[in-house]
Amino acid sequence: MLGRLALITFAAATAGCYAEHGPAPDAPPSIEADAGRTSDPTPPPGRDAGPPDGGPVDLDPPDAIDGCAAAHASLLARCGELPTVHVRPGASPGGRGAPDDPFSGLDLALDHCRGGCVVRLAEGSYELDGALELPRCTWLSGGWIPAPGAWAPTGGRSTLATGHATIDAPHGHVLLERLWIVSWGTSLSASGDALTVRDVVFRGENGATLDGVRGARVCGAAVTAGYAGIRVSESEGVLLDGVTIEAGYEGVRVTEGSSVVEIRDSSVGAEYEAVVVTRGASQVRVSDSAVSGRYVGISVSRDAHHVVVRDSDVRGCYEAVSVGAGARDVSVDSSNTLRGC
Repeated sequence: MLGRLALITFAAATAGCYAEHGPAPDAPPSIEADAGRTSDPTPPPGRDAGPPDGGPVDLDPPDAIDGCAAAHASLLARCGELPTVHVRPGASPGGRGAPDDPFSGLDLALDHCRGGCVVRLAEGSYELDGALELPRCTWLSGGWIPAPGAWAPTGGRSTLATGHATIDAPHGHVLLERLWIVSWGTSLSASGDALTVRDVVFRGENGATLDGVRGARVCGAAVTAGYAGIRVSESEGVLLDGVTIEAGYEGVRVTEGSSVVEIRDSSVGAEYEAVVVTRGASQVRVSDSAVSGRYVGISVSRDAHHVVVRDSDVRGCYEAVSVGAGARDVSVDSSNTLRGC
């Protein structure tokens, strides 16, 4: 019921996105959704319409970043053995976190394991009263069925309803899995080392902000955002793998100070620009992905460098790939690019 309500509400939130945030400083004229429309507006100042004609670009991709499958083993290798606590909505007050005596709230569980722990959430919805800060070495796992003596994973998800608050992971070494995170603001804000997000659905004004993260994996996530999907800033070694993003403004933004970022086997759609690589960002690769922006599919700003688009389908009403003046070492290789709506 909560998931259905969130989807209905966010249809309205997305529609009002521009009214709240306003257009970007260089926002384009509105673009009609007529099928087959092939308008030819003048390129904005400082941009060169179309992909570069250069040859292959030497790029050091984040191949060294392990995928999400072994994330739990990686977390335990970094943090050591962690105690496991259990949480169930509607549990009796005073629980100790055991399978037969679970905590009744997620905040109680996190207070119990400030040194790090594995938190197993029974299926159901958890209403959070405020911002939730995850301690270092936290493995937050949803979709469990309570059973005497031991809990079993269901393959489903648990729902965290945060209201206007944010789930914060400021200390790194965090694994989130099998969750719905529903928020009116930014669903997740993370920094530090070693973040893994797998099989998580985000519904919010903004999906996730990765700021100062070293080594992040986001796998199998689905993001529906009224404004921005995933933002990466001052981060290094970020992998978005098998991610689906639909955003009211921009899908993925990689900003200055970020390097070694890969979007792989993903689908990114946005009402303005789907993937944005800003000035100063470097070593960014989009591979085996579908990227669609209602204005521009992939935008590479001036002074960004070493950007590769490979084996992908890229579409934009104004331009599929737009490269700013001064951007260097940008390559579009073995990809389909389509201009027009």
